[in-house]
Formats: sequence, C-alpha cells, structure tokens
Amino acid sequence: MLALRLDDISDSDEMVISAAWGLGEAVVAGHVQADEFVVAKRDEAMQSTTIGDKHHRVLSEAGISRLVETDARERAAPSLGAVQLAELAALLLRIERHYGAPQDIEWCHDGGRFWIVQARPVTMRRRARSATSSGRAPTPAKCCPTCPHRRRSRRSVTS
Repeated sequence: MLALRLDDISDSDEMVISAAWGLGEAVVAGHVQADEFVVAKRDEAMQSTTIGDKHHRVLSEAGISRLVETDARERAAPSLGAVQLAELAALLLRIERHYGAPQDIEWCHDGGRFWIVQARPVTMRRRARSATSSGRAPTPAKCCPTCPHRRRSRRSVTS
C-alpha cells in the first residue's frame, strides 16, 4: 500500500517522512509528489504535513511494475493516517537510536504492518527545506554518481 524513504534534514531534531500510494519506486524516480510529514524526534510530535498530488502510483503484477493513475479521492488523501504515522515514527526512531546516527530508511506497509526494507547511514543532508519542497527526488543529473536515485531496481516489495 505505501512506500517511502526517511531523510534527515538540516535540523537533526526533526525527521521527514515522505509517503505515497503504491511502491516506493514512484517516489524515488520522481513520478509522484509524495506526502511529506515532519516529525519531532524528541517527542514524536507532528510538526507539519504537506499532502502531495500523487497523480500516479506504481503497482506490481506478476513481478512487472507499471505506472497507473491514482483516483482523485486518493490524490487528496494523506497516504498515512495518524495511528500509522505514530507507529512508523516510533519504529524509525528506534532504528536510528540503535545505529546511533541518522538513517536513510526504506519501508513499506502491506495493509497490516510495516516492513523495513533497508536502513543505511545518511550520507547527504539537505541544506535547506526548500531544496526538496517539490516532494520529488532529485534528478540523476543533480545527484552524485553513487546516489541511490541513479539505481533503478527491478525488485519491488508488493502489498
């Protein structure tokens, strides 16, 4: 149902959760303007919410990913509810505390529970919030050669 990445922003007291309907491939590839939730690390309080357009989603059928339109109702709806967001924020903070440093965490939700796909140390931090205010992933030309945005995986987590 959902897919996302967590990015540390310039203020290390907050985390940014970007989420959209479907597979995370749509967020990473910049096909959708994801929802963005800013959460305070100290108390897991919601700081701000920006609902992205989410005109498309990536679905996987028989191991093949395809881009499809999202219906108008889901475009305007947040891709995470308050209970899901609280559960995810607590999980992501637990992972960060375990490793002792900010993490770039990829996860998915199968309609019943969250699954952690991978966690790795944050290697590039945003200088300012406006740098990614579009909610889109940077294009490969704007990323470093080893940036995960350059890689396109054929393997996807399905719901």
